[in-house]
Amino acid sequence: MTVGQRHAWWLWRLRWVFLLLEAGVIALGTVVLELPLPLAPLCWLMLLQLLQNIATGYALRMRKDAEPHLLLQLCADMFLLAAMLYFTGGAANPFASLFVIQVMVAATILPLRQAWAAALLSVALYSLLMVYKQDVSYLQHHHLGQAFSLHIYGMWLNFIILATVVAGMVGRMAQVIQRQQAALADAQAQAIADEQVVMLGALAAGTAHELGTPVNTAMLLAEQAQALSKSSEIKAVIKRIMPQLERIAAVIHRLAGTAGEYQSQAGEVTIQELIDTATGQWRSLRPQAIMQVRTGETSPCHIRHDPMLIQILVTFLNNAADADATEAHIEVDAQDGMIELRVCDNGSGVSPDFMVGLGASTKPEGRGIGLWLANHYALRAGGKIGLVPADGRGSVASICLPKTGRM
Repeated sequence: MTVGQRHAWWLWRLRWVFLLLEAGVIALGTVVLELPLPLAPLCWLMLLQLLQNIATGYALRMRKDAEPHLLLQLCADMFLLAAMLYFTGGAANPFASLFVIQVMVAATILPLRQAWAAALLSVALYSLLMVYKQDVSYLQHHHLGQAFSLHIYGMWLNFIILATVVAGMVGRMAQVIQRQQAALADAQAQAIADEQVVMLGALAAGTAHELGTPVNTAMLLAEQAQALSKSSEIKAVIKRIMPQLERIAAVIHRLAGTAGEYQSQAGEVTIQELIDTATGQWRSLRPQAIMQVRTGETSPCHIRHDPMLIQILVTFLNNAADADATEAHIEVDAQDGMIELRVCDNGSGVSPDFMVGLGASTKPEGRGIGLWLANHYALRAGGKIGLVPADGRGSVASICLPKTGRM
């Protein structure tokens, strides 16, 4: 349920309360105070309010995905209140101050401009009720003369001031609260993502510890087999296996390293050096890949030598190769204090709304962890990632980061 729908249900319940209060006031005035109220038009107006609220509740239940028109509902409520006041003395009726409640509701649940529109409508209706009304005997005070007229005009001026203050102050306070709620929701989502990354890191460290010995043993056995084997074909196969085992050992060592060691290795490198490192790692990881990687003109500026950023570029290249791309082009764009790295490929591409379901994967065996980690890293660094279809064929994967500073 959206915020607008929650507000619509709240307004629907509030309207029932008003209906009960109106019925109670009319009964009190007629039975107890014995006032000559115009029951026929008042009952018809209450029936109209009843039908309006029933229709509103039905629409909210049937159209659960639609955003309700809250401003229109509040305007209808104001017109109905003005109609009831018209038959009961107009602005001289003490219940004319109920317009303030509707202005307050508008300032609380509507955007600021719409709240001002509701306030202006209430002032206009109140002003019209000063002139257009049905006079009733129980609100006539001829013995007071001009003093009573001054009192009515004072009430009118007081209402204008009150409606203005409520629309301005309460509206801005509501906006501040909404921004704080949105910021709190973002912080909670970020905290959940951070917790997931910490859990994933702990799992990766434990896995690296468990895999260390088997991988080292496999490397020793491969070296022994290469030394003892007399078959050139077997030696060629082992020669291709060894870089892969070394790559696995390097990844395990990095995962098992301490935070202090990780930070001590950090430094600044040029963009070209970072790209060369990433493409070198990718080529050693997939020596049989037919995809050619080209690099355009790069910026001379420096960037933090971060293994995570290198891994993100490797992930982009892996995704391009898995999408049957024969060529990938790495582009760099540095402007407005940001650096954007783009990997453009001519593979099978992605759907336009792929980023909406970030964390999914287009590969049968994939789990989407690579892009999910890339997105988390970019957000923590004050940047963003993107993955969109390219013009014609292929896709464009990008990461945009600040030139300086890293979370």
